[in-house]
Amino acid sequence: MAFFPTATQAKDRAQGNLVIAKEVTAIEQAVITAISSSLFTATVSDDTTMTASTPTDATSEAYYSSWKASTTNKVFDEQMIEVKKHFTDKGYTISRVANTSATTGSHAGATGLVFKWSISWS
Repeated sequence: MAFFPTATQAKDRAQGNLVIAKEVTAIEQAVITAISSSLFTATVSDDTTMTASTPTDATSEAYYSSWKASTTNKVFDEQMIEVKKHFTDKGYTISRVANTSATTGSHAGATGLVFKWSISWS
């Protein structure tokens, strides 16, 4: 008997779960680091697929464009929604903020426009 996924399963599999897991892990590490310093906020502004900023790359710029709706990428939108949901379900406030200190990459069409994650708790 062949296995054919349900629509929900297909959507889950198409989201790029490894990207989501790595993004969540980076934010969790930033939170734990902030907690150990008695802080109530943390920022992830580089070194992830979604936030690469020194220098920027085509992928992190594409996430920014999708977030700002200047382009449409349903997979990127779903991934960002899943990351946010992971933390809001735990009571955190998380948002994407334009990263104005990014270093523009040298790839074709580079814009230097990327975001950073800002997360807080109190």
